Amino acid sequence: MDELFLEKYLAKRTGCDQVLATELIRLSRLGHLCLHSSEEKPTQGSIVRKDNRYYLQKNWDYESRILAQLERLMQRDLLALHKQELFEKELSSAPLQPEQAAAIRRAFFHSFSLICGGPGTGKTYTAAHLVRLLTASFQGPYYVALAAPTGKAASHLEKTINASSRYVTASTLHRLLKSSSRIDADLVLVDEGSMIDVSLWTRLLESIGDTTRLVILGDPEQLPPVEAGHLFADLSPRFGFTLSRCMRTDVPELHATADAIRRGDADVALQLLSPQPTLDIDHLFQQIAPWTGPEKPEPSAILQHYRRLGVLNALRQGPFGSDALQTQLLQRLASRVQEHWWAIPILVTKNEPRLDLYNGTYGILVGKTARALLNLQGTAYFENSAYSAPPPIEPAFCLSIHKSQGSEFERVIAIFPEGSERLGRAALYTAVTRAKKQLQCVGAESTLRAMVANHERRASGLS
Repeated sequence: MDELFLEKYLAKRTGCDQVLATELIRLSRLGHLCLHSSEEKPTQGSIVRKDNRYYLQKNWDYESRILAQLERLMQRDLLALHKQELFEKELSSAPLQPEQAAAIRRAFFHSFSLICGGPGTGKTYTAAHLVRLLTASFQGPYYVALAAPTGKAASHLEKTINASSRYVTASTLHRLLKSSSRIDADLVLVDEGSMIDVSLWTRLLESIGDTTRLVILGDPEQLPPVEAGHLFADLSPRFGFTLSRCMRTDVPELHATADAIRRGDADVALQLLSPQPTLDIDHLFQQIAPWTGPEKPEPSAILQHYRRLGVLNALRQGPFGSDALQTQLLQRLASRVQEHWWAIPILVTKNEPRLDLYNGTYGILVGKTARALLNLQGTAYFENSAYSAPPPIEPAFCLSIHKSQGSEFERVIAIFPEGSERLGRAALYTAVTRAKKQLQCVGAESTLRAMVANHERRASGLS
């Protein structure tokens, strides 16, 4: 039953069930699948009780279907399809750290597994060796489907895996699931598992064929999906193997900062973050250095220019949220453009499968005159395509932290306005781990301390 319809229905009723349903609707909108309560509450209609958990019917259905699929996947034995001695021989000679080899061995002996770890721990490097070893030990052609929630993450996975075989395909997760109700590849390998919501998890698990191995990569400490659930974090203790050793040694301060946030050590985190209390919009504009000039720019060079710096914001709405900052930055650029050419970073905001463009695809928009800039009129350039009539887009000078997941930047400016504390330490951790070399933090110390202290997990019955 639709939540808005349920609210109107319950508004006509009185009693404890209305209070319970109203609370379940509120929690569902915050991403929780259920309410844990030791107090026995009357239920009826679209409310389901299981032990000490209470669900809206929709969320109960999702969780029940997921549990049924997990049981199905766990009961399968795919080892007979592989030459185990050959797998072990190849694994022993592979250039892997011991924990990476252990993660591969676990994925080999289980038909469903998660490879967990923070940035720099070698998740996709490990996955590339897993694909190679599974292919080498398989008795026949080995079909691999690579996928991720966003086009950029899927492209990164494809490049890291170095999938040149005609038996390997790569796409967004939505496109993979839309192509068929049952995926019969020998291996489905999915990256950025923390971004997958409960609806997408249900569709993914139900689509896995009886002889298909499923491996999902991700970081359970990152922000949960925009929609309900945080299943990757829920399932990682039972099905995951965690890579803990960071292989990057160039910026130990960034790794120490992320680790302090993950452990909830606010004192160490704030010392390393050295936050600026307020945002200087003029200084931010100078750091972004929006491109403008008398000659039309070369798109690939401008794409690389904008990809070096990521300006991330914990909030989208409000006077200091990403939407307001986008408007201010765009207006500042427009006042300087006059009749010159300009190029700005953009994000696609709607799936366009016919163009092979999906929500979150990153690119640049190139045009001329201030009027065209303010109306977002120009030619949109993406990694391998260009469109004079671009799909729905928005400026991407400043990304919400949610939209930055799956991306990395050499430098990150992370902005945490008042109100960011409700997002908790996952938002702070996610922003910090987008930076490869340098991080600049903007926010009040009290806000950042509250974020580190807030480690509330979305509730479900799966954990």
